[in-house]
Amino acid sequence: MNLISIKTKFHYFFCHLIISMSLVSITAKITPPMEQFKFEIIENFFPDKKLNEKQLKNSIGKLKQYTLVEEKINFENFTFSGFVAADNNGIIHEVIFRLPTYFLHDSFYQSLINRFQKPSKYHLKSEQASYEWEKPYFIHYEATCTITCFPIFLLVSKTSNIQNSVLWNKITSGK
Repeated sequence: MNLISIKTKFHYFFCHLIISMSLVSITAKITPPMEQFKFEIIENFFPDKKLNEKQLKNSIGKLKQYTLVEEKINFENFTFSGFVAADNNGIIHEVIFRLPTYFLHDSFYQSLINRFQKPSKYHLKSEQASYEWEKPYFIHYEATCTITCFPIFLLVSKTSNIQNSVLWNKITSGK
């Protein structure tokens, strides 16, 4: 095999590779990032709403006077959990959502502002921000930043502050 034949084969292979890669990128499906979070998918779990019998039967335990229920939430390509504390009649007292880290903080935070106005409190500590709204419920949202910023959790409660939250106290106590 001579040198010209090897160069020709290499040139043919290289051109074929470039064309193939171009066609793949043209036909690839591109999913845009989440632009607006739709609160309609989670507002059934907000305080004063009622869980149905099936949800109450699938409880994961009790915490003080509340029944705990875990709900899986599906939004676009995302799945995340919500932990609901409801009384014996199924009336929701509070809910905490563990948000996916691949949600974009900027989009999710803007959705919160669009829905509940600007937060009444903001606190930043070591690249972790917390935001609080006092109306129509007590809402506590936390996000953090590394290379990008992403949400951590969202708490919606009847309580007046986070220290009175049954779910928050359970999670942070580690017991």
